[in-house]
Amino acid sequence: MILTGLFFLLLGGIIFSSGTQNDEQKCNQTAVNQSEVETSCLTERGEKYRGSISVTWSGKKCQSWSVQTPHQHSYTPEKYPCGDLKENYCRNPGNDTNTWCYTTNSKTRWEYCSVPICEHTDHHCSEQDLLRSLNLTSKKDQLTMGRPLKHHKKPVDVFLKVGIYAILDVTEIAQTLILHIWTHIGWSNHHIRWNQSEFCDISKVNIPAESLWKPDIIVAEQIERSKNPPSPYVTIWSHGAVSWLNEEVMVTNCKMRVYRFPFDNQSCNITFKSQSYDDNQLKIADDRDTDESKHTETASQNEKKPQTQFEWMYLGMDVKKGTTENIKSQTTLVFTITMKRWSTLYIANFLLPIFFFLCLDLASFLISDTGGEKLGFKITVLLAVTVMQLLLNEILP
Repeated sequence: MILTGLFFLLLGGIIFSSGTQNDEQKCNQTAVNQSEVETSCLTERGEKYRGSISVTWSGKKCQSWSVQTPHQHSYTPEKYPCGDLKENYCRNPGNDTNTWCYTTNSKTRWEYCSVPICEHTDHHCSEQDLLRSLNLTSKKDQLTMGRPLKHHKKPVDVFLKVGIYAILDVTEIAQTLILHIWTHIGWSNHHIRWNQSEFCDISKVNIPAESLWKPDIIVAEQIERSKNPPSPYVTIWSHGAVSWLNEEVMVTNCKMRVYRFPFDNQSCNITFKSQSYDDNQLKIADDRDTDESKHTETASQNEKKPQTQFEWMYLGMDVKKGTTENIKSQTTLVFTITMKRWSTLYIANFLLPIFFFLCLDLASFLISDTGGEKLGFKITVLLAVTVMQLLLNEILP
Protein backbone atom coordinates (compact mmCIF):
# COMPACT_ATOMS: atom_id res chain seq x y z
CA MET A 1 0.00 0.00 0.00
CA ILE A 2 2.83 2.40 0.83
CA LEU A 3 4.56 1.64 -2.46
CA THR A 4 1.30 2.17 -4.35
CA GLY A 5 0.77 5.55 -2.69
CA LEU A 6 4.29 6.65 -3.52
CA PHE A 7 3.77 5.58 -7.14
CA PHE A 8 0.60 7.67 -7.58
CA LEU A 9 2.21 10.61 -5.80
CA LEU A 10 5.18 10.49 -8.17
CA LEU A 11 2.88 10.13 -11.20
CA GLY A 12 0.80 13.15 -10.12
CA GLY A 13 3.94 15.23 -9.74
CA ILE A 14 5.05 14.34 -13.26
CA ILE A 15 1.66 15.22 -14.73
CA PHE A 16 1.55 18.50 -12.79
CA SER A 17 5.04 19.49 -13.88
CA SER A 18 4.25 18.55 -17.50
CA GLY A 19 1.04 20.61 -17.49
CA THR A 20 2.86 23.53 -15.91
CA GLN A 21 5.58 23.29 -18.54
CA ASN A 22 3.00 23.29 -21.38
CA ASP A 23 1.29 26.35 -19.91
CA GLU A 24 4.66 28.07 -19.67
CA GLN A 25 5.38 27.20 -23.30
CA LYS A 26 2.05 28.64 -24.38
CA CYS A 27 2.71 31.68 -22.25
CA ASN A 28 6.18 32.16 -23.67
CA GLN A 29 4.78 32.12 -27.19
CA THR A 30 2.75 35.25 -26.57
CA ALA A 31 4.62 36.95 -23.73
CA VAL A 32 5.36 40.59 -24.56
CA ASN A 33 7.48 43.16 -22.77
CA GLN A 34 5.71 46.39 -21.91
CA SER A 35 8.16 48.32 -24.10
CA GLU A 36 7.14 46.21 -27.12
CA VAL A 37 3.38 46.49 -26.66
CA GLU A 38 1.51 47.74 -29.74
CA THR A 39 -1.83 49.42 -29.09
CA SER A 40 -2.63 51.31 -32.30
CA CYS A 41 -0.96 49.24 -35.03
CA LEU A 42 0.84 45.95 -35.53
CA THR A 43 4.12 44.62 -36.90
CA GLU A 44 4.96 41.18 -38.22
CA ARG A 45 2.12 38.79 -37.26
CA GLY A 46 0.56 40.92 -34.55
CA GLU A 47 1.66 38.87 -31.52
CA LYS A 48 2.51 42.11 -29.70
CA TYR A 49 -0.75 43.85 -30.48
CA ARG A 50 -2.68 44.84 -27.34
CA GLY A 51 -5.14 47.35 -28.79
CA SER A 52 -8.92 47.50 -28.47
CA ILE A 53 -10.09 46.79 -32.05
CA SER A 54 -12.93 44.26 -31.79
CA VAL A 55 -14.31 43.89 -35.33
CA THR A 56 -13.13 41.74 -38.23
CA TRP A 57 -12.09 42.87 -41.69
CA SER A 58 -15.68 42.37 -42.95
CA GLY A 59 -17.23 44.34 -40.07
CA LYS A 60 -18.41 41.42 -37.91
CA LYS A 61 -18.29 41.93 -34.14
CA CYS A 62 -15.84 39.77 -32.20
CA GLN A 63 -16.95 37.20 -29.63
CA SER A 64 -15.54 37.55 -26.13
CA TRP A 65 -12.64 35.18 -25.47
CA SER A 66 -14.06 34.14 -22.10
CA VAL A 67 -17.45 32.93 -23.42
CA GLN A 68 -18.33 29.86 -25.46
CA THR A 69 -21.29 31.19 -27.44
CA PRO A 70 -22.05 31.20 -30.27
CA HIS A 71 -18.76 29.35 -30.93
CA GLN A 72 -17.05 26.95 -28.54
CA HIS A 73 -13.25 27.20 -28.58
CA SER A 74 -10.09 26.43 -26.64
CA TYR A 75 -8.49 29.88 -26.80
CA THR A 76 -9.46 31.01 -23.32
CA PRO A 77 -7.68 33.48 -21.01
CA GLU A 78 -6.93 30.60 -18.64
CA LYS A 79 -5.07 28.55 -21.26
CA TYR A 80 -3.28 31.56 -22.75
CA PRO A 81 -2.59 33.83 -19.75
CA CYS A 82 0.08 35.82 -21.60
CA GLY A 83 -2.02 36.32 -24.73
CA ASP A 84 -3.91 39.24 -23.17
CA LEU A 85 -7.24 37.72 -24.25
CA LYS A 86 -9.33 40.51 -22.76
CA GLU A 87 -12.93 41.24 -23.63
CA ASN A 88 -13.45 40.63 -27.36
CA TYR A 89 -10.33 42.38 -28.64
CA CYS A 90 -8.47 41.11 -31.70
CA ARG A 91 -5.43 39.05 -30.74
CA ASN A 92 -3.03 36.45 -32.11
CA PRO A 93 -2.51 33.92 -29.31
CA GLY A 94 -1.51 30.99 -31.53
CA ASN A 95 1.09 32.70 -33.75
CA ASP A 96 -1.21 32.82 -36.77
CA THR A 97 -0.51 35.00 -39.82
CA ASN A 98 -2.52 37.94 -38.43
CA THR A 99 -4.67 39.06 -35.53
CA TRP A 100 -8.09 37.41 -35.48
CA CYS A 101 -11.12 36.64 -33.34
CA TYR A 102 -14.21 34.46 -33.16
CA THR A 103 -17.26 36.30 -34.49
CA THR A 104 -20.69 36.75 -32.97
CA ASN A 105 -22.17 35.56 -36.27
CA SER A 106 -23.19 31.93 -35.86
CA LYS A 107 -22.50 31.24 -39.56
CA THR A 108 -18.94 32.59 -39.51
CA ARG A 109 -16.72 30.95 -36.89
CA TRP A 110 -13.72 33.31 -37.10
CA GLU A 111 -12.13 35.97 -39.30
CA TYR A 112 -8.95 37.99 -39.44
CA CYS A 113 -9.03 41.54 -38.10
CA SER A 114 -8.18 44.66 -40.04
CA VAL A 115 -5.60 46.25 -37.74
CA PRO A 116 -3.47 49.04 -39.27
CA ILE A 117 0.15 48.17 -39.98
CA CYS A 118 2.83 50.20 -38.27
CA GLU A 119 5.05 52.33 -40.48
CA HIS A 120 8.53 51.18 -41.48
CA THR A 121 7.55 47.53 -41.65
CA ASP A 122 7.34 45.24 -44.65
CA HIS A 123 4.92 42.78 -43.06
CA HIS A 124 1.80 41.98 -45.09
CA CYS A 125 3.61 42.92 -48.30
CA SER A 126 3.02 39.58 -50.00
CA GLU A 127 -0.03 38.51 -51.96
CA GLN A 128 -0.26 35.40 -49.77
CA ASP A 129 -0.84 37.58 -46.70
CA LEU A 130 -3.58 39.43 -48.54
CA LEU A 131 -5.28 36.23 -49.70
CA ARG A 132 -5.19 34.78 -46.19
CA SER A 133 -6.64 37.97 -44.79
CA LEU A 134 -9.52 37.77 -47.30
CA ASN A 135 -10.07 34.05 -46.59
CA LEU A 136 -9.32 33.24 -50.25
CA THR A 137 -6.64 30.63 -49.65
CA SER A 138 -9.24 27.88 -50.00
CA LYS A 139 -12.41 27.54 -52.05
CA LYS A 140 -15.42 29.07 -50.29
CA ASP A 141 -18.90 28.03 -51.39
CA GLN A 142 -20.39 31.38 -50.45
CA LEU A 143 -18.07 33.09 -52.96
CA THR A 144 -18.84 30.77 -55.88
CA MET A 145 -22.49 29.72 -55.59
CA GLY A 146 -24.31 33.03 -55.20
CA ARG A 147 -24.22 36.42 -56.87
CA PRO A 148 -21.70 38.71 -55.12
CA LEU A 149 -24.25 41.20 -53.80
CA LYS A 150 -25.35 42.29 -50.35
CA HIS A 151 -29.00 42.50 -51.43
CA HIS A 152 -30.60 39.88 -53.65
CA LYS A 153 -33.08 42.30 -55.26
CA LYS A 154 -30.32 44.26 -56.99
CA PRO A 155 -28.89 43.05 -60.32
CA VAL A 156 -25.23 42.40 -60.99
CA ASP A 157 -23.89 44.96 -63.45
CA VAL A 158 -21.58 43.22 -65.92
CA PHE A 159 -19.43 45.35 -68.21
CA LEU A 160 -18.27 43.78 -71.46
CA LYS A 161 -15.67 44.80 -74.01
CA VAL A 162 -14.86 42.84 -77.18
CA GLY A 163 -11.94 43.13 -79.59
CA ILE A 164 -11.05 41.25 -82.78
CA TYR A 165 -7.61 39.83 -83.43
CA ALA A 166 -8.42 38.43 -86.87
CA ILE A 167 -11.22 37.42 -89.23
CA LEU A 168 -10.16 33.86 -90.04
CA ASP A 169 -12.83 32.73 -92.50
CA VAL A 170 -16.10 33.84 -94.11
CA THR A 171 -18.18 31.14 -95.79
CA GLU A 172 -21.15 32.44 -97.76
CA ILE A 173 -22.51 28.99 -98.63
CA ALA A 174 -22.52 27.77 -95.01
CA GLN A 175 -23.40 31.27 -93.72
CA THR A 176 -20.67 31.11 -91.06
CA LEU A 177 -18.04 33.49 -89.72
CA ILE A 178 -14.89 32.41 -87.87
CA LEU A 179 -13.25 35.02 -85.62
CA HIS A 180 -10.30 35.16 -83.26
CA ILE A 181 -11.49 37.53 -80.52
CA TRP A 182 -10.75 38.63 -76.97
CA THR A 183 -13.38 39.48 -74.38
CA HIS A 184 -12.97 41.54 -71.22
CA ILE A 185 -15.70 41.01 -68.61
CA GLY A 186 -15.88 43.12 -65.46
CA TRP A 187 -18.18 43.19 -62.42
CA SER A 188 -18.09 44.09 -58.72
CA ASN A 189 -17.84 41.67 -55.81
CA HIS A 190 -19.29 43.31 -52.70
CA HIS A 191 -17.81 40.67 -50.38
CA ILE A 192 -14.12 41.18 -51.21
CA ARG A 193 -12.44 44.50 -50.43
CA TRP A 194 -9.32 45.66 -48.62
CA ASN A 195 -7.45 48.79 -47.64
CA GLN A 196 -4.37 49.19 -49.83
CA SER A 197 -2.45 51.06 -47.14
CA GLU A 198 -2.66 48.01 -44.86
CA PHE A 199 -1.05 45.74 -47.46
CA CYS A 200 1.83 47.85 -48.79
CA ASP A 201 -0.32 49.47 -51.49
CA ILE A 202 -1.28 46.18 -53.17
CA SER A 203 -4.06 47.35 -55.49
CA LYS A 204 -4.90 44.10 -57.27
CA VAL A 205 -4.23 40.38 -57.11
CA ASN A 206 -4.81 37.44 -59.45
CA ILE A 207 -6.56 34.34 -58.12
CA PRO A 208 -7.93 31.15 -59.75
CA ALA A 209 -11.16 31.85 -61.60
CA GLU A 210 -12.84 28.87 -59.96
CA SER A 211 -12.58 30.58 -56.56
CA LEU A 212 -15.19 33.26 -57.37
CA TRP A 213 -18.64 33.59 -58.87
CA LYS A 214 -18.53 34.48 -62.59
CA PRO A 215 -21.31 35.61 -64.95
CA ASP A 216 -22.45 32.92 -67.37
CA ILE A 217 -22.12 34.98 -70.56
CA ILE A 218 -22.72 33.17 -73.88
CA VAL A 219 -22.92 34.14 -77.57
CA ALA A 220 -26.34 33.49 -79.09
CA GLU A 221 -25.00 33.02 -82.65
CA GLN A 222 -22.22 30.62 -81.69
CA ILE A 223 -22.69 27.25 -83.42
CA GLU A 224 -19.50 25.50 -82.33
CA ARG A 225 -17.99 25.38 -78.87
CA SER A 226 -14.61 27.06 -78.62
CA LYS A 227 -11.65 24.72 -78.23
CA ASN A 228 -9.69 27.37 -76.31
CA PRO A 229 -10.09 26.92 -72.53
CA PRO A 230 -11.12 30.05 -70.59
CA SER A 231 -8.50 31.98 -68.67
CA PRO A 232 -7.74 30.22 -65.37
CA TYR A 233 -7.30 33.50 -63.45
CA VAL A 234 -9.33 36.58 -62.63
CA THR A 235 -8.04 39.90 -61.32
CA ILE A 236 -9.50 41.40 -58.12
CA TRP A 237 -9.04 45.07 -57.28
CA SER A 238 -8.96 46.56 -53.79
CA HIS A 239 -12.40 48.19 -54.13
CA GLY A 240 -14.07 44.92 -55.17
CA ALA A 241 -13.88 45.15 -58.95
CA VAL A 242 -13.24 41.86 -60.77
CA SER A 243 -11.96 41.56 -64.35
CA TRP A 244 -11.70 38.47 -66.55
CA LEU A 245 -9.87 38.51 -69.89
CA ASN A 246 -10.33 35.63 -72.35
CA GLU A 247 -9.33 34.74 -75.89
CA GLU A 248 -11.13 32.29 -78.17
CA VAL A 249 -11.69 31.22 -81.76
CA MET A 250 -15.42 31.59 -82.32
CA VAL A 251 -17.57 30.05 -85.06
CA THR A 252 -20.83 31.98 -85.44
CA ASN A 253 -23.82 31.98 -87.73
CA CYS A 254 -24.11 35.03 -90.01
CA LYS A 255 -26.89 35.74 -92.49
CA MET A 256 -25.27 37.12 -95.65
CA ARG A 257 -26.83 38.84 -98.68
CA VAL A 258 -24.76 38.39 -101.83
CA TYR A 259 -27.02 39.86 -104.52
CA ARG A 260 -24.51 42.73 -105.02
CA PHE A 261 -21.55 40.37 -105.37
CA PRO A 262 -18.65 41.17 -105.76
CA PHE A 263 -19.33 44.76 -104.64
CA ASP A 264 -21.13 43.79 -101.42
CA ASN A 265 -20.74 44.66 -97.73
CA GLN A 266 -21.62 42.16 -95.02
CA SER A 267 -22.68 42.71 -91.41
CA CYS A 268 -22.54 39.95 -88.80
CA ASN A 269 -23.91 40.13 -85.24
CA ILE A 270 -22.37 38.71 -82.08
CA THR A 271 -24.98 38.79 -79.30
CA PHE A 272 -23.80 38.38 -75.70
CA LYS A 273 -26.33 37.44 -73.03
CA SER A 274 -26.65 35.50 -69.81
CA GLN A 275 -27.47 31.83 -70.07
CA SER A 276 -29.57 31.58 -66.91
CA TYR A 277 -30.09 35.03 -65.28
CA ASP A 278 -32.87 37.44 -66.26
CA ASP A 279 -32.50 41.22 -66.40
CA ASN A 280 -33.63 41.54 -62.77
CA GLN A 281 -30.60 39.50 -61.71
CA LEU A 282 -27.93 40.48 -64.25
CA LYS A 283 -27.51 43.40 -66.65
CA ILE A 284 -24.90 43.68 -69.40
CA ALA A 285 -23.46 47.02 -70.52
CA ASP A 286 -20.74 48.16 -72.89
CA ASP A 287 -17.53 48.76 -70.94
CA ARG A 288 -16.62 51.80 -73.04
CA ASP A 289 -19.81 53.64 -72.08
CA THR A 290 -19.34 53.38 -68.31
CA ASP A 291 -16.95 54.58 -65.65
CA GLU A 292 -16.22 50.99 -64.61
CA SER A 293 -13.51 50.75 -67.29
CA LYS A 294 -11.40 53.12 -65.21
CA HIS A 295 -10.73 50.52 -62.52
CA THR A 296 -9.30 47.87 -64.82
CA GLU A 297 -6.62 47.52 -67.45
CA THR A 298 -8.24 46.36 -70.67
CA ALA A 299 -6.36 44.99 -73.64
CA SER A 300 -5.60 48.39 -75.12
CA GLN A 301 -2.89 46.89 -77.28
CA ASN A 302 -5.60 45.07 -79.22
CA GLU A 303 -7.32 48.25 -80.41
CA LYS A 304 -5.38 48.11 -83.69
CA LYS A 305 -7.10 47.00 -86.88
CA PRO A 306 -7.62 43.23 -86.95
CA GLN A 307 -6.05 40.96 -89.51
CA THR A 308 -8.42 39.73 -92.21
CA GLN A 309 -8.55 37.37 -95.16
CA PHE A 310 -7.24 38.78 -98.43
CA GLU A 311 -10.84 38.69 -99.68
CA TRP A 312 -12.33 40.93 -96.96
CA MET A 313 -11.61 44.35 -95.49
CA TYR A 314 -12.64 45.14 -91.89
CA LEU A 315 -14.67 48.37 -91.68
CA GLY A 316 -15.62 48.58 -88.01
CA MET A 317 -17.75 47.30 -85.14
CA ASP A 318 -20.83 48.92 -83.60
CA VAL A 319 -22.39 48.10 -80.23
CA LYS A 320 -26.00 48.38 -79.16
CA LYS A 321 -27.96 47.23 -76.14
CA GLY A 322 -31.16 45.24 -76.43
CA THR A 323 -33.46 42.75 -74.74
CA THR A 324 -34.71 39.29 -75.57
CA GLU A 325 -38.14 37.94 -74.67
CA ASN A 326 -37.85 34.29 -75.74
CA ILE A 327 -38.33 32.57 -72.37
CA LYS A 328 -37.60 35.40 -69.95
CA SER A 329 -36.56 39.00 -70.28
CA GLN A 330 -32.79 39.28 -70.61
CA THR A 331 -30.48 42.14 -71.46
CA THR A 332 -28.27 41.62 -74.49
CA LEU A 333 -25.27 43.38 -75.96
CA VAL A 334 -25.03 43.11 -79.75
CA PHE A 335 -21.71 43.73 -81.52
CA THR A 336 -22.18 44.26 -85.27
CA ILE A 337 -19.08 43.60 -87.39
CA THR A 338 -19.06 45.24 -90.84
CA MET A 339 -16.83 43.93 -93.65
CA LYS A 340 -16.31 44.89 -97.29
CA ARG A 341 -15.35 42.46 -100.02
CA TRP A 342 -12.22 43.20 -102.03
CA SER A 343 -13.80 43.51 -105.50
CA THR A 344 -10.42 43.80 -107.26
CA LEU A 345 -9.89 40.07 -106.84
CA TYR A 346 -13.09 39.20 -108.67
CA ILE A 347 -12.63 41.86 -111.32
CA ALA A 348 -9.29 40.30 -112.24
CA ASN A 349 -10.47 36.67 -112.04
CA PHE A 350 -14.08 36.96 -113.18
CA LEU A 351 -15.09 40.13 -115.03
CA LEU A 352 -11.95 40.60 -117.14
CA PRO A 353 -11.97 37.02 -118.54
CA ILE A 354 -15.67 37.34 -119.40
CA PHE A 355 -15.02 40.65 -121.12
CA PHE A 356 -12.12 39.04 -123.01
CA PHE A 357 -14.32 36.14 -124.20
CA LEU A 358 -16.96 38.65 -125.27
CA CYS A 359 -14.38 40.47 -127.39
CA LEU A 360 -13.30 37.17 -128.97
CA ASP A 361 -16.90 36.31 -129.74
CA LEU A 362 -17.42 39.68 -131.40
CA ALA A 363 -14.18 39.25 -133.32
CA SER A 364 -15.49 36.02 -134.81
CA PHE A 365 -17.84 38.07 -136.99
CA LEU A 366 -14.80 39.39 -138.84
CA ILE A 367 -13.77 35.88 -139.88
CA SER A 368 -14.91 34.68 -143.30
CA ASP A 369 -17.59 32.02 -143.43
CA THR A 370 -16.13 30.26 -146.47
CA GLY A 371 -12.85 28.97 -145.05
CA GLY A 372 -14.14 26.95 -142.07
CA GLU A 373 -11.93 28.78 -139.55
CA LYS A 374 -14.92 30.56 -138.07
CA LEU A 375 -16.52 27.32 -136.85
CA GLY A 376 -13.33 26.11 -135.19
CA PHE A 377 -12.81 29.51 -133.55
CA LYS A 378 -16.37 29.52 -132.19
CA ILE A 379 -15.95 26.01 -130.76
CA THR A 380 -12.68 27.03 -129.06
CA VAL A 381 -14.33 30.07 -127.48
CA LEU A 382 -17.26 27.92 -126.32
CA LEU A 383 -14.91 25.39 -124.69
CA ALA A 384 -13.03 28.21 -122.93
CA VAL A 385 -16.27 29.67 -121.61
CA THR A 386 -17.32 26.20 -120.37
CA VAL A 387 -14.06 25.73 -118.49
CA MET A 388 -14.40 29.23 -117.07
CA GLN A 389 -17.90 28.41 -115.89
CA LEU A 390 -16.67 25.31 -114.05
CA LEU A 391 -14.04 27.39 -112.27
CA LEU A 392 -16.54 30.07 -111.33
CA ASN A 393 -18.82 27.50 -109.69
CA GLU A 394 -16.17 27.14 -106.98
CA ILE A 395 -15.45 30.87 -106.70
CA LEU A 396 -18.91 32.38 -106.72
CA PRO A 397 -20.89 32.36 -103.44
